[in-house]
Amino acid sequence: MSDFEAIADRVEIEALRGEFTDAVMMHDYDRFATLFTEDAVVRIPDANIGFTSREELRAGIERLHHDRYQRTPDGWTFAERVDEVRYVDSAPLTGSAPG
Repeated sequence: MSDFEAIADRVEIEALRGEFTDAVMMHDYDRFATLFTEDAVVRIPDANIGFTSREELRAGIERLHHDRYQRTPDGWTFAERVDEVRYVDSAPLTGSAPG
C-alpha cells in the first residue's frame, strides 16, 4: 500500500465516523444503518446489548439512542436523556496532587 493510499484510507475512515455521528445526531436511523455491512456486529457490553445484522441495528438504535427536549419558560431542557458508558479507565492515577 502506498503512502497516498494509506492517507486516503484514513480520510475515508474519518469521514465514515463523521457520517456516523451526524446520522445519530440527526436521528436519521435509516442512513445510520447503511453505514454498516449487512452482517455487521455491534456490541454494547456495559448494557449487555448486541446486534448481529444491519436490520437488528436499525431496529435497535432508535430505542437506544435518543434525547427528548422540551421548551420551558427558562429555555430548552432535557425531557429524557439516554446515555451510555463509552470508556472506563480504572487504572490508578500516577503522580501526586500539586502543592
